[in-house]
Amino acid sequence: MVTLRPFTLGDAPALQRIVSGRTVRFTHGYDMTADEAAAAVRRFVSHDQDDPRTHWNFGIEIAGDLIGLVKARLRDDGAAAVSYLLREDTWGNGYASDAVRQFIPLVFAHPGVERLEAKHHPDNPASGCVLVKAGFVRVGATTLREVDGGTILPHPVYQFRRA
Repeated sequence: MVTLRPFTLGDAPALQRIVSGRTVRFTHGYDMTADEAAAAVRRFVSHDQDDPRTHWNFGIEIAGDLIGLVKARLRDDGAAAVSYLLREDTWGNGYASDAVRQFIPLVFAHPGVERLEAKHHPDNPASGCVLVKAGFVRVGATTLREVDGGTILPHPVYQFRRA
């Protein structure tokens, strides 16, 4: 069973394992260092204290094992940009779909959030399936420059509107 929980300062080694290997192919393109993981966890913990809240960062846990993260950042236009990552050895088990489903009401509990938006790398259609299973609807695409700085690719964009 998937559980979402706030990050703690002790989660840096687990986060470093999550942001590594094939997982980073669709993100920033390199394995997270121990220092970067520690800084990210400190930032996540700090965001939990913000008032008003503009960021949500939760660890995805299975049986006490931190296997991923799901997060959102509130933009000025009332949309919260959602993203998620799972440790490579946990892919294909429905954990991301479950986590995103659980995450939606947590973000919509904030009155300033009117919709959730997410995009995924075009070579990662499984991420689009996660979004659709969680109730998101594809609304278009945006072009983003790839990590190597050369290729510009259309990334599918999905939306989930407040009921």
